[in-house]
Amino acid sequence: MRLIAAGMPAYTVTAGDALWLARAVEAEGAVQAQIAATLVNGFCFARARGYTRSLETFVRAYAQPVNPRWYATGDLFAAQLGGKTESQLAELRKAAERREQVHSTRIAFSPSTQAAVRGALNGISGVIPPTATDYAAPDHDATGRGYTALTDRTPGVNRLWSRPGADAWAGYLIDATDAWPWLVGIAVVGFVAWRHWGA
Repeated sequence: MRLIAAGMPAYTVTAGDALWLARAVEAEGAVQAQIAATLVNGFCFARARGYTRSLETFVRAYAQPVNPRWYATGDLFAAQLGGKTESQLAELRKAAERREQVHSTRIAFSPSTQAAVRGALNGISGVIPPTATDYAAPDHDATGRGYTALTDRTPGVNRLWSRPGADAWAGYLIDATDAWPWLVGIAVVGFVAWRHWGA
């Protein structure tokens, strides 16, 4: 299937893209349908402005639970270690291990994650505002960076944001002539990953 949007070169989604999208959505929490659609929409917005890398790369850089920079060998992980107690360091190492060994290796997904990813990759409209390009934890305030909040602050629910320049963004579409294979679900993606990586 292909993602299309105004000003964006059409993008063909791969099985790897879908797998990492599912991994990110599973790890990021509520609301899964909004998270999946926002990740895809944010990718398309970035692509319309010159981003040339894959959806998989975008998702792994954006969704911190699957970002390799937070693995135990990553630069962001190393940067947070100074001045920490032994118990704090142990917690940070546990979080890094979970990112690398759980979130980034997962091939089985909850029904809500499967539905969310299928929806995002089949162009379900009405899940998010078209200008939703970002999400963040509810206590995070991005207004100082020029972002516009699109949803209210709700405990335990990621808040949607529109980044500067996205106020007129119409969102992404799906090339429906090529969308049918994604209706079979994420289970196939998991099988592909298992065959590819021997997991």
